[in-house]
Amino acid sequence: MRRLLTGCFVTLLLLLNTLVLFGPLMVFALLKLVLPGRFRDYASWAVMWIAETWAEIDKLIFHLCIPTQWVIRGGDDLQITQAACELFKRQPVTVFNYLEGTRFTAAKSTRQQSPFSHLLKPKAGGVAFVLAAMGEQLDAILDVTVVYPQQPIPGFWDLISGNVPRVIVDIKTRELDPALWQGDYENDPVFRQTVQNWVNQLWIEKDRRIDALRAGRR
Repeated sequence: MRRLLTGCFVTLLLLLNTLVLFGPLMVFALLKLVLPGRFRDYASWAVMWIAETWAEIDKLIFHLCIPTQWVIRGGDDLQITQAACELFKRQPVTVFNYLEGTRFTAAKSTRQQSPFSHLLKPKAGGVAFVLAAMGEQLDAILDVTVVYPQQPIPGFWDLISGNVPRVIVDIKTRELDPALWQGDYENDPVFRQTVQNWVNQLWIEKDRRIDALRAGRR
């Protein structure tokens, strides 16, 4: 009963936060479409401020209402990334790439004959596109691995009802070789294989890292 009440209460708070901030966010998002020049930048900053406030309030709700222990490793990497973001003088930007494309399940792993114990096969096309478009503006990427030590992997309701005792978030900085965006991924099979080999090596290391984290090794 306690978990049910916790889950309902957290859901209510998240909905209230969304209802309060979604309207102002949409107003400034629409203003971006019609305002000229510098005023458009101001509207963009307002959108980002509201979005960040939205996320921070959600974090506070989770912190106050849910007993989950979040083990986040790699604070130095986060500071390095914040410094790197100074490259974006007018508009800060964050690009996320989910290389598996979907959630891991044993059935999906078997169906695609994944060679990894904890991961599906990565799709290199998305990251290749980002590197081709923004490679010269990036000097590193953050490799983030989220591990749930308990089995089975919990769902969202488990999280908001306080049924997830511990989550490990492991963060590593990966240096980028300019050769990764100095080619034509779509039309050059040699370059495409180079990028795919790089991604596969990341996945080999990530799979081993998950084994180590589950075993309690740093």
